[in-house]
Amino acid sequence: MAAAATAGEVVDIKSTHTLILEKPPCCLEFAPLASEYFVVGTYNLVKNEGHEQIVEDVIDGKDKDAGAKKQTRDGSLILCKVVEDEIKIIETQPTAFGVLDIHFSPHHPDIFAVASSIGTIAFYSLSTRSNGVEPCIKHVSTIQVHEDDIIVTSLAWHAKAQDQLVITLTNGDVGTVMIPRQVRDRNLKVVGVVTAKQAIIETELNVTFHHSLEAWTTTFLPPTWPFPGVLSGGDDAVLAYSPLSSSDISPSWSNRRIHGAGVTAILPLTIAPVETHIYLTGSYDDHLRVLSVPGWAGSGSAHQKQPQVLHEHNLEGGVWRLKLITSSTIQTIKGTRYTATILLSCMYAGAKIVELSLLLEDEGKGGVWDNALRRSWEGPQ
Repeated sequence: MAAAATAGEVVDIKSTHTLILEKPPCCLEFAPLASEYFVVGTYNLVKNEGHEQIVEDVIDGKDKDAGAKKQTRDGSLILCKVVEDEIKIIETQPTAFGVLDIHFSPHHPDIFAVASSIGTIAFYSLSTRSNGVEPCIKHVSTIQVHEDDIIVTSLAWHAKAQDQLVITLTNGDVGTVMIPRQVRDRNLKVVGVVTAKQAIIETELNVTFHHSLEAWTTTFLPPTWPFPGVLSGGDDAVLAYSPLSSSDISPSWSNRRIHGAGVTAILPLTIAPVETHIYLTGSYDDHLRVLSVPGWAGSGSAHQKQPQVLHEHNLEGGVWRLKLITSSTIQTIKGTRYTATILLSCMYAGAKIVELSLLLEDEGKGGVWDNALRRSWEGPQ
């Protein structure tokens, strides 16, 4: 572990162990019940036979339908364990789809949901370690949310409602889906080897917003908001708020002016003294932004408010994912200081750790934001 950074100092993180997988890793998440374990999802474009000839036929006009032929994707779920400074692969489960996103349930922390490249969400359980036996991944059920040529790019669990997920799709749709009963009721009798069509449940997608290009990221509003809703971001550079209630007191809005390129990550920050709601966003335009996002503004769309940029930082690499590591609130002579440490995955600038701070001189009356880049990891050399 590198020494703590002093003010203005950036510490370069060095890899202690590098593991090269058979297929490109796309996402990972640590197990809440056993933090030494994590699940990696891989995403692989399968090269079609005769691909070069198909391209030539399309160019020559010999096969006008060839360009519409499906691109096949596959992947895997890999259970890994951190042992001191090394990574040990415990289990690898091949999948007939590419894995785009993985998240463990906040309600049943041994269950995790997987966003797939074939319009499905698959649910798996991670058994607990007992008597020296390592955990294993078991399939629970799968729901079909769209046709198999549409990719589920991200998903998020509802913090309180155990039967809801919100997802994003490559056709631009953002919507909520109901979670299967066997997941909600902890009925794991479906566990085992399944065929392509077995244990797949068709589920209706409740579309809340449509982006003009691929939708990349979404999240439910925090339970502290008086009206339920979701935020989403897409390749069209739009950040959108969509209410989940028909009440006109919570009008929807969308904003294309804040981000200079696609919106790829949204992370809520809970800051008790602040009256407005604070979110971080990541974008293809290389910036991490701190936004004040109103959830509602009186009755009627005439009173609708737009998000405001409170702070931004150029990280010189598209910001793809955001994760809160720690946060704290302390009283100082100058006022209340809120600090959040954020892990960022950048598209072509490695991983970074940024420390954000907010100084509130008058409680609940806004404040001064600041940031510092504390750690940087450029990847294996």
